Amino acid sequence: QLVEKASLITVVSKQMENAMVTHGLTGKFVRLPNTVDTAVFNYKGDQQSSGMKLLHVSMLVDREKNVSGLIRAMSKLTSETNLELHIVGSGNDEAALKKLATDLRLSDRSVFFEGYKTNDEIAAMMNDSGALIMFSNFEGMPVTIIEAQCCGLPVIATKVGAIPEMIEDNKDGALIAANDEDALVNAIKFYIGKRNTFDRRSISEKAKEQYSLQHVGLKLQQIYSSILSDDAK
Repeated sequence: QLVEKASLITVVSKQMENAMVTHGLTGKFVRLPNTVDTAVFNYKGDQQSSGMKLLHVSMLVDREKNVSGLIRAMSKLTSETNLELHIVGSGNDEAALKKLATDLRLSDRSVFFEGYKTNDEIAAMMNDSGALIMFSNFEGMPVTIIEAQCCGLPVIATKVGAIPEMIEDNKDGALIAANDEDALVNAIKFYIGKRNTFDRRSISEKAKEQYSLQHVGLKLQQIYSSILSDDAK
């Protein structure tokens, strides 16, 4: 009933709109994406990474984020000299994931667990990294990807949720099927070969134009103004 009576329905992505329609929830949809504070998450061109440092940021819930699959993929990339994966976050599966990395002889060699970090610390790490990796089994519209893009990072991620709407394959990152560890290995190899060709400033500017507080706030204001204008008629 609420959906039927709504003047407009805001959704963060086309994928969310399609899901609502599939469940019989129809109406006039307007896309209003998630947003981040670009005063914190922004590209700092004076910080240059070697490009061989990969970053993953999540709550380490393996059923959703499939960090274990990411770690196993790293075990197939040991021939890539200087390649590092830094995992930021904490959660119920942290101990099991650390054990997996230890069992595969990756811990503190090519896989590093960084624990909980503040937003400022994460933004600094994003600027010091070469790419963000999200190997999720399912997602909505991950704010972590937006944060990384605002910092100019290319993103390797699975084609779940709204992610295909956020990443232009082979241009500002790579899209792969969920739970396909071989595809992830190949995507990382693709990134390594192309790492010096990504235009980080362009990735950042494109993201800020879509996801900044100012842009999304203005769009929300326009939505409210449109509704009030229609009601006044």
